[in-house]
Amino acid sequence: TVGSLEPSDVMGLLDRMAKDGAAARTIHNLRSDVSVLLAQLVREGQLKQNPAVGASLPDNAPVDTRDRMHLSDEQMVVFQDKRGFNTPLDINIMLCRCVGGHRTSDGHAGDWGDVDRVDFAWMKVRRPKTDGQVGEKTAKRKSKTKNYEHVIHRVPLPYRPHLRAYWESQGRPEQGPLFPLLRDAVTTPMHLKGGTTVVRAGGKVGGRKGRGTSYAKAYRQAVWEAGIYNPMPGFEQKPDKSLCRFQTDTDTTRRLTFHGLRADLNAALIEAGVSADQRILQLGHTQITTGHQNYMKPILVGVPDE
Repeated sequence: TVGSLEPSDVMGLLDRMAKDGAAARTIHNLRSDVSVLLAQLVREGQLKQNPAVGASLPDNAPVDTRDRMHLSDEQMVVFQDKRGFNTPLDINIMLCRCVGGHRTSDGHAGDWGDVDRVDFAWMKVRRPKTDGQVGEKTAKRKSKTKNYEHVIHRVPLPYRPHLRAYWESQGRPEQGPLFPLLRDAVTTPMHLKGGTTVVRAGGKVGGRKGRGTSYAKAYRQAVWEAGIYNPMPGFEQKPDKSLCRFQTDTDTTRRLTFHGLRADLNAALIEAGVSADQRILQLGHTQITTGHQNYMKPILVGVPDE
């Protein structure tokens, strides 16, 4: 029963996850989710203490140390020249790599009301992951950090005409999502044990996109169609996605993702000598170690000549 839960029960769950091959990060996230649920049961009086607090991660949980694949600056220029900035995907890539290091959730939360609609020289970036919630009835523990209001992101001069053109293509809105749903969302009913069926409401065209929307697959497809490859042996004889490191995971590398675009920006900021505080604000992190642990790519460092 719930009242008899012990730390060993939680660690047993984590151990089974590791045995089934789940990555350490996945197990860490699961422990966090379980802890939130159990903390609520403590508040309701069904548990005396939270058995997930202090539950250690399994030592045998695999850690993915493979390098993320990245487009070089030269390849990104080719990519942009071939595609232009005519689709939401292209604008999303631009914002992620060149403006605010946008996460998918940041893009979903983005609003035209936060964009300079005169010169398109700046914008504010809403950060649902780190800035918490907004509104009169927001819980104190989830209140905003205020970075969203205080940090203004400069849009590089070459990209301002593209952002303006994208805005005009949407009808010059004063408010509303940067990346609205282009069609009504389709949701699959959930069939639960016992015969219960849960029908979930989907978003309507023009509304905000919700969780579960990924751009990584579309990004890789666009790179493939642009003729940009990182070939493995045999690719020249048989040009196939399974033989391109940008398109498929290998034993030592991970395919292209939007995380890689954030890493590009993070590494560029380090090479440009941008301070740690500025980098935190630029990418919406809450601590400096996040950028070093999860959003890095090989960079050149050296002792100054003098």
